[in-house]
Amino acid sequence: MVVGVDERTSRRTTAADRPGIWGQVALGLALFGVYLLIDAAGGAGRRETALRHGRAIFDLERRLHLDVEHTLNTWLAPHHLLSTLADYEYAYTYILSAIALLAWVWVRRPEEWRFARDSFVVLNLLAMATFLLYPTAPPRMLSGLGFVDTVSRGHTVGSWGGGLVDTANQMAAMPSLHIGWALWVSVVLARFAAGIRVQVVSAVHVLLTLFVVMATANHYLLDAVVVVVPILVGTSYARWRHDGPPGEVVASCDAFFLHVEATGAAQHVGGVIVLAPGQGQPSLDEVRRLAADRLLPLPRFQQRLATSSRWRRVRWVDAAVDVDQHVSEHHGAGPDGLGMAVARLAESPLPRDRPLWRIVLVHGAIDGVPVTAITVLVHHAVADGVGTILSVLRLFDPPIPLTIPAGGSPGRLGRAGAVAVGLAQLATDGGARSLGPGSSRRGFGVVTVPFDGVRRAARSRGVRVTDLLMALTVEAVRTVSPELTARARGSLKVSVPLLVRPPDGPAQGNATAAIIVDVPTEGSSDELLAEVVHRSGRLRRPTRAVASRFVMATGLRLLPEPWAAWFARTVYGARFLHLVVSNLPGPDVDLTLLGRSTPQAYPILPLAPGTPLALGALTWGDRLGIGVATDPAMLDAAPVVEVLGARLVGLSAGGGTSGAPLQGQEQSSP
Repeated sequence: MVVGVDERTSRRTTAADRPGIWGQVALGLALFGVYLLIDAAGGAGRRETALRHGRAIFDLERRLHLDVEHTLNTWLAPHHLLSTLADYEYAYTYILSAIALLAWVWVRRPEEWRFARDSFVVLNLLAMATFLLYPTAPPRMLSGLGFVDTVSRGHTVGSWGGGLVDTANQMAAMPSLHIGWALWVSVVLARFAAGIRVQVVSAVHVLLTLFVVMATANHYLLDAVVVVVPILVGTSYARWRHDGPPGEVVASCDAFFLHVEATGAAQHVGGVIVLAPGQGQPSLDEVRRLAADRLLPLPRFQQRLATSSRWRRVRWVDAAVDVDQHVSEHHGAGPDGLGMAVARLAESPLPRDRPLWRIVLVHGAIDGVPVTAITVLVHHAVADGVGTILSVLRLFDPPIPLTIPAGGSPGRLGRAGAVAVGLAQLATDGGARSLGPGSSRRGFGVVTVPFDGVRRAARSRGVRVTDLLMALTVEAVRTVSPELTARARGSLKVSVPLLVRPPDGPAQGNATAAIIVDVPTEGSSDELLAEVVHRSGRLRRPTRAVASRFVMATGLRLLPEPWAAWFARTVYGARFLHLVVSNLPGPDVDLTLLGRSTPQAYPILPLAPGTPLALGALTWGDRLGIGVATDPAMLDAAPVVEVLGARLVGLSAGGGTSGAPLQGQEQSSP
């Protein structure tokens, strides 16, 4: 089953995508303003400097036997009609040809507008910089050499010869913008694969302009040679910037996880939805049709990644979707066949030559009990945990909105202040101690407990559910692997994702910020929980979250792509964190999938490279489903799940610790 379109039909820039015309006009006026400022910034000695430079160029041409300007000028000057035509060709055609090309591109080839504009701007800026740094007088201004200024003699309208623009910059011979603009037109036309007639006309115009600028004694031959450099730089820059694959640039906060995955640690999020027994197993074809009907309307589920070099930002491009490749079936063996199957899926990177999602109909077992489950995996570049939940909920009936906790959004001034303070706080957070060599392998286990019991246990202690999960996770890790926690030397750094997604925001993209909480590894259960409550206060202060979001969404966008990749692989891993604990919102009603009840669901979170564990908790109806992913080279998932499950069951039933209230206040968000 193939759905969608090939990347060759990916959406290109259309007339509706042109930038605002007044902005382009303002850019042109600004460019002209720079030209005037350079002319005015010369100072009293500029004319003498320009004359000296002009004579030096002419002397160099003489030594190289390239001084054709005097010969051409001597031939043209006596022919008044030809010299008049040459004067007007000099004054107008280079301007008219460039304006005509820009107008034509604007109207007929809007997808090429940015290339034409940027290459033209760079060409002119480089030429103007040369005017400023190396002012050069034209041959007609060099005394004693016998050049005739035909433009002044003929009083050419529109030039200094006609008096209309007698203040024009006449110390700008090197390089020749007359040749530069004419040759730029020819280069851009060649890019469009114009017909041979157009190319011939453009080439004739370049050659004619070359003859005219030298025969009228306004430029040296070397002026025309040197201008090739800014043309090459301008077109190369525009090609580098705009000639990537078509499509939408991947946001920096999404590309972050593509860079992280280059370390070998697969970066996809998802979930395991267990179907109720006794209602019949869905067929693979049913699941494929469901995915095609409900997921493919989402843009990212019909797009793949495209890139052309490590320096160019990756883009989303439309692609044909072979649903049969994305939706498959797996039979797991053993008493924990489901966990083993999910672990193998979680450790396998999604192929980059197709849209970054996968659904597997898994037949396995949990604690020896046969189950059928649907596992959904979506690359972290497509969506964060909440975005994945919003997307996956489309598979279920009845359709329901997901309630996302909304927080206050500071104004621009407040946000700027929060970013400044938050960046300073993040800079002082410090690094993490290595817990040992990791691997790309994964283990996976699940825990299910009544959500109301966990919530009551948290409220009875005056803490949030997230605080309770953090404390219990660290307690389970230190119980299962004292050697691992000993290497942490006193505390484990726990990354807690915070939602910054607006309640009505799109499902695609990453809209979270991660805050690191130092959780001690020593002390009793109550002491550990009390420390978590105390140290997690930073989760309730917005500065770190706002600064983290600024770095991900704005700061990385300003960096060259290799630098952004280095940053992602440096900060997201064992150097700065040990564990990930995420408490995700889920539906509070019972849902069905393909007519089958779904009593249990468990999130799948990716591990940061070199870290031992990532825990995701998801409210699903009246239950809390917890998925625990581990790196088996560092930590075994099965005993962690056993300890964590026993503690949660005990707390939910009212046992466990003393239940004495701790300092802290339950928040409305998880």
